[in-house]
Amino acid sequence: MEAMKVWSSRPLRHLFHLASSSSPPSPTWKSYLPVTFTRCCSTSTSAAVVTSAAVPTQGGRSGRSSDASTTTSTSYREAIPAIRLKKVEELGSKGFEHYAYKWDRTHTAKQLQEMCKHLGNGEELNGENDQVSISGRIVARRDFGKLALLTLRDDSGTIQLYCEKERLINDQFERLKSLVDLGDILGASGSIKRTKKGELSVCVNSFLTLTKSLLPSCWSPETGFGSKETTTPAISVILCKFVDDPEVVFNVLDAILKCSLDRLKLMRGNMSWTCTGHYNYTSKAGYTQHIDTIRNLCLKGKLGVALWLRNKMIHKGVIPDVVTHNYLVHGFCKVGTFEKAEWLVREMCCSGPSPNCATYNTLMKGYCDFSDIDKALDLLSTMTDGKVKPNIVTFNILVHALCKKGLSEEARVLLLKLTDENSQRNLVASTIVMDNCFKNGDTSLALTLWGEICERNKEVDVVAYNVIVHGSCLNSDVIVAYKYVNEMLKIGLLPDNFTYNTLISAFCKMGRVDEACYLYTVMSRMGVAPDMISYNILIQGLCVVGDVVTAHELLTFMLEKSMVPAPRTWNIIIDGYGKHGDKQIALHIRDKMMIYGLSPNVFTYNALIHMLIKGREIAEAHALMKEMLLAGPLPDIVTYNLLVGAEAKFGHLYSAYQVYDDMLKRGYDPDIVTYTELIKGYCMRGKIEEADRFFGFDMLQDSNLAIDHVPFQILIKKHFKMKDFDSAYGVYQKWLLMDQAE
Repeated sequence: MEAMKVWSSRPLRHLFHLASSSSPPSPTWKSYLPVTFTRCCSTSTSAAVVTSAAVPTQGGRSGRSSDASTTTSTSYREAIPAIRLKKVEELGSKGFEHYAYKWDRTHTAKQLQEMCKHLGNGEELNGENDQVSISGRIVARRDFGKLALLTLRDDSGTIQLYCEKERLINDQFERLKSLVDLGDILGASGSIKRTKKGELSVCVNSFLTLTKSLLPSCWSPETGFGSKETTTPAISVILCKFVDDPEVVFNVLDAILKCSLDRLKLMRGNMSWTCTGHYNYTSKAGYTQHIDTIRNLCLKGKLGVALWLRNKMIHKGVIPDVVTHNYLVHGFCKVGTFEKAEWLVREMCCSGPSPNCATYNTLMKGYCDFSDIDKALDLLSTMTDGKVKPNIVTFNILVHALCKKGLSEEARVLLLKLTDENSQRNLVASTIVMDNCFKNGDTSLALTLWGEICERNKEVDVVAYNVIVHGSCLNSDVIVAYKYVNEMLKIGLLPDNFTYNTLISAFCKMGRVDEACYLYTVMSRMGVAPDMISYNILIQGLCVVGDVVTAHELLTFMLEKSMVPAPRTWNIIIDGYGKHGDKQIALHIRDKMMIYGLSPNVFTYNALIHMLIKGREIAEAHALMKEMLLAGPLPDIVTYNLLVGAEAKFGHLYSAYQVYDDMLKRGYDPDIVTYTELIKGYCMRGKIEEADRFFGFDMLQDSNLAIDHVPFQILIKKHFKMKDFDSAYGVYQKWLLMDQAE
C-alpha cells in the first residue's frame, strides 16, 4: 500500500527558478507562497505529482496547473508504447520486418573481444574474410551528426556499433537515427575496428531490426523507471521531455533518488542480517562450515583471507582446531613466508591449540624444501626438548633432505638414532640412505644397509626392491638385478613400472636392445601397462642402434593409444631418419608432430638442418634458419655452428664469415666450436693468415671462452705442412702458457 507524504518545499522550488532564469526573480508576495508537493512512494515504483495551485513564473504569468503536471508525469509512461507503435507501423510501411524471421550471427561480443585483442588503436580489419555479423539489444547510444555510436549487448557481453553515414547507404543512417530506440534488438554486420580511444567496434555496413521494443530498456513493470540498471537512461529521457518544467523534473529526480535510497537501505539490512549469521560460530554447523572455508582457502593459496577468517573466529571466542592451523602453516611454508608460519606456531603454543607432531613436520618440510637444513635440525632439537616427540615422518623428512644435499654421513648418523620399537620405523629412511649411497658410488655401504633392512623388517616393500635393482643397474650388473626381481616374485611382490623401466633402460644403455624389447613384451603379459617412460626409453635405445623403423612403429602405436609423447621423443626419431638420409620421412614426422599440437623446438630444427647439411643442401638449411628467425623458435649457438661448419667445409669462407658476423650482431657469443670450424676452414683453403687472425685476435682474447687442444693442433699441423716451424713453435708456446694458467 502506498504511503502519501506531504511536505513544504518552497525553497527548493525557488532554487529551480533561480537556476532556470537569467535574472533574479522579483520578490512579489506570490513568490513566497508555499508550494506543496505530494509524492506517492513505494518500494518498487515512484511517481511525482504536483498538487499546488497555479504557480507564477518570473514574469507574473501563471505556470502549469497541478492537474496538468500530474497528467503529464503519469501519462508519459503510457505515451512511450504509443510512440513506438507508430515507429513499428512506419517500419512496415517502408517494407521492413520489425520482427525478423532469421539473422545469421557469426560471432558473439566476447568472441570478437578475444579474437581482436591484438588490434591496435586506430586499426581496422576490412578484408573480405574479416566481415562479421553480430546481434543483441541496444542498451546505449550517442549521436554525433553523421556518426552514431550504439552499445550492443548479447548473451556474452557488450560491443560498440560504429555507425557512419558514409558506410550506411539507402537511407539506412536516417532510419537508424529515427526508428531505432533503446531496447531494440538489432542485427548488424560489418568490419572490425578499434577506435583511437581503444574501444573495439563493429563498423556497420548494414543492419536489421530483429525485434522492435515497445518499452524502453529503462522501464520494467516491477521497477518502473527506477531500476538499478537503467536509472540513468530514464533521467535522460525525462530531462529531455520536460526541460522547461522544473517542478516535474525535480519531483521525478527526487522520486528516483528516494526509491534508490530505500532499496539501498533494504540491501544494507539484508547484508547486516547475513553477516550476523556469518559470524555465528556457536553452532556446530557454523563452526564446521568456517573450518572448511579456511582449509579450502589455504589449498587455493588465498592465505590472507584464510588468516583473516581465523583471527575473526578467535576474536569471537572460537579457536579453530589444530588441523586447520596446520593447513595455514603448510600454506605459508609452501610460498616461503616462514615468518608468518613461525609466528602462527608461536601463537599456537601460547593461545592454543597446542601444535602437534604434524605441525612441526610441516614447518620442517618447508625448511628442507628451501634448503635450510640448519633450521630444520634446530626444530628437531626443539621437538626433542619439548612435549612433542618426533615420529618416523620427522626422520624421513630430515634423512631425505640430508641425502639430497649430499650429506650421506649425517643422514647415516641420524638414521642410527631411530629406535627399534617398531621394525617398520626405519624402513623408509633406510631405503632413502641406501639409494643415496648407490648414486654416490658407495655400493658396499648400500649393500650393508640392504642387509640391515632384510634383517629388521619382515616385509620389505616394492620400493626397497626397486632401489636395490636400480643400484645394481647403475653398476651395470644386470644379472644381480635379475636376482632381486626373482626374489620379489618368490615373496609375492609384483614388479611395477619402475622396476621394468629400470631394467629396460639398463639394457638399452648396454646396447642390448633386443633384450629390452623382450622385457617390454613380458611387461605387457604380466599385466603392467607400459607408460610414457617405457616407450621413450625404448625409442631412444632403438634410434641409438640405428633401428629407426621400429622406433617409428612404437611412436605410431603410442599415438593409436592416445599417448602423445613430448617433443624430445619426436626429435630423436627425426634425428634418426636424418642420420640415415631419409629426408622426406623426417619432414613428414615434423609435420605430423605439428598436427598433434606440438610446436617444433630448436632441437627439431637443428636435427633437420644437420640432415640437410649432411645431404649438401646448404640453401635449404639456410631457409630453415630463416623460418626460425621469422616464426620461431629462435636459433641457438648450435644452429649457427652447424651452418658455419658447413660453409667452411665446402669452401664457402665468405658465407661462413657472414653467418659468424650475423651471430655476433644478434648477440650470440661464439664458442670454441665456432672458432675451430672457422680456423679449420681457412687452413683447408691455405689461408693461414686469416686462421692466425681468428686464433690470436678473436679466440685467445675471449676470456670467457673455454679453449681445448683442437684449434692448437690444427694450426700446428698446418704450419708444419708449410714448413713454417717458427710459427708452429709459437702456437705450441701459447698452448703451454694456457695450460699453465689453468
